[in-house]
Amino acid sequence: MRSVLLIIILFFTSIDLNAQVGPVFNKFKGRKDRTNVVMIGAKGGVIIPKVTYNSTIFNEIPQELLLKPAFGLYIDIPLSRKVSFSPEVLYTSRGVNHADFIYRDIYDASYVLMANYVDLRLPLSYRFRLSNFIQPYFFIAADLAFCLNATADYMINYEANLIDIHDELLLPDDYKSFDISALLGLGLRFNFNINRSVITTKIEVAYNFGMIDTYGTETANVVDPELSRYNRPIECMFSIGIPLKRSQKDACSTQW
Repeated sequence: MRSVLLIIILFFTSIDLNAQVGPVFNKFKGRKDRTNVVMIGAKGGVIIPKVTYNSTIFNEIPQELLLKPAFGLYIDIPLSRKVSFSPEVLYTSRGVNHADFIYRDIYDASYVLMANYVDLRLPLSYRFRLSNFIQPYFFIAADLAFCLNATADYMINYEANLIDIHDELLLPDDYKSFDISALLGLGLRFNFNINRSVITTKIEVAYNFGMIDTYGTETANVVDPELSRYNRPIECMFSIGIPLKRSQKDACSTQW
């Protein structure tokens, strides 16, 4: 985990904040377009945890709404006037909320699983430049997530025998320590010219398609040797960013 965080830090600090090579880094390209530059920012939002099983029986168990926070930092690097590469580091949560169900018509149960992650994401976005102010876009991203911790709350009521466990810490044998997924999403980008700079805000919705079975080796053997479980949350994010360099002309200048 420390080596991964070190790589992330080196990546962000390796960018020369005063670079002047090419229109991509720190130069305002065109008289009116101040957004085609390297930008740094913060983002946050909510995640709706969901999972998918490879079992019809388990997929039929209701999944109740659960909202979890997400937040982090990003850097936006334009590759052209429409395509951007935007690495980001986020704190996120995944899991599932199986609340009050009858398991296989045998006993009453509930099960809430929550796992916290640090995500390294590599989004590639394509924006439609309807105007300098508003620009819709879509994006795809590879997501490598490292699990910080995972807990489970569960209740089983069978023939007057009640088992009620809260905040049970799951070990690597119970829950996978990493996740790999792909994101597909849509967003709206708003650009606000302010004096010699610009502030960019983005609103986006994405589907996170997990590709790693999150069961640990021991858990899978206890529940069902053939059972697999994949994180498939929905994400709603808001971000705000600023360029690494200000324009030499004021926003009200007639020479733009």
